[in-house]
Amino acid sequence: MNNEYKCVLSLGIRCFTEIYLKQLNYKKFSSPFDALYLSSINDIIYLLKNKINKADLVHTEDDERYKLYNRDWPPPLPPPNGWGCRTIHTKLDNTLFDPDKYTHSSYHHATFAHHNLKNIEVFEHFKRCFERFDIIQEKKIKTLFCLFIHPKYCGYIKISTKDIKRLSVFLQERYNCHLLVIFFLKTNIADSYSLLKGNENYTIYKINNNASDFLPNKNVLLEIFHKYNINESQLLKYKEISEYPNNE
Repeated sequence: MNNEYKCVLSLGIRCFTEIYLKQLNYKKFSSPFDALYLSSINDIIYLLKNKINKADLVHTEDDERYKLYNRDWPPPLPPPNGWGCRTIHTKLDNTLFDPDKYTHSSYHHATFAHHNLKNIEVFEHFKRCFERFDIIQEKKIKTLFCLFIHPKYCGYIKISTKDIKRLSVFLQERYNCHLLVIFFLKTNIADSYSLLKGNENYTIYKINNNASDFLPNKNVLLEIFHKYNINESQLLKYKEISEYPNNE
């Protein structure tokens, strides 16, 4: 197999991973996990298995209870200006709220917090994103999957090493890949980052910084990614994936 990474892709769990990869110039096409609100490894595995079924979606645009929340785009203007129409996924654990009692929570914990999937163009965008994952799987294209986690950020639910191992096993069964997990958490240690655990299938680092912005983390991220010998110029763009030969 070709051991050079051809894709670097976000698996969430929030917007940070996609934003950082874009700033590093590693994002060459969209992942279906860009800018989602995911609270657990279960969410990631569920979407990788099942993709998006229209029957599982609730559009805040269609519900009078969310009228004051939707309003105008872009965010983060609060009501009465609103944040924009969102899409709730009824099968994922971060959306299990009763809108009659918890309208605020169900809106702000929407899986597709930045996307109105009632818009056919948006829905087709996600469909194409998942199709790219199918091609990457079928052709065994060498991929570095990235999962960046900020434990101090609002709405975080603990993700354990056991969870990460389970995700790694799932990915290894389907893809030619490595899973890179980075926790951003300020502690009293002097080191700017540390290796928590690593093997041929996954690696877990901790960056000693709570900042959610890219620039405070840029240099450390560059140092970590340097270990993977990624040739940015050789990363595939979305039009090149279908033409890429099977990696046997």
